[in-house]
Amino acid sequence: MFASLGLIALSAYILKEGSGWVVYGSEGPGPGFFPIMYGVIMLGLSLYLFQRSVRKGTGKSKGPLDYQGIARALATWAALAVCVPLMVVVGFVVGFGFVALFLIRFVFERSWRTSIITAVCIAIALHLVFPVMLDAPLPVGMLWGF
Repeated sequence: MFASLGLIALSAYILKEGSGWVVYGSEGPGPGFFPIMYGVIMLGLSLYLFQRSVRKGTGKSKGPLDYQGIARALATWAALAVCVPLMVVVGFVVGFGFVALFLIRFVFERSWRTSIITAVCIAIALHLVFPVMLDAPLPVGMLWGF
């Protein structure tokens, strides 16, 4: 229940901050469009989560803690935290490729072959979609221009 209340507060903050920007102007969606839409969706889902937790009660859990699931969640969080400084050094595409490799191999427990192929495909797709097709450059690193 407390998580849903935190998400409700966060979505209210997002909506408050996004309401100060233009949502839709003469040229189409403005800078407030995404935060407002995101905030509305997040608020709706948070309210649903809250009502579910109120209906079921907040008693003790029915089973033992899933320590493996907790470890995977913490590993994912750590990978994303390491991702930011890594991207400064090697660039967005390569950094995200390394994070994808780590998540696929260690969190989803796939083989090295599957992990490497998937991570390389994700990195190539990011490069093709943003800098090539959309002409939207991604941050480059100090070591490589990717």
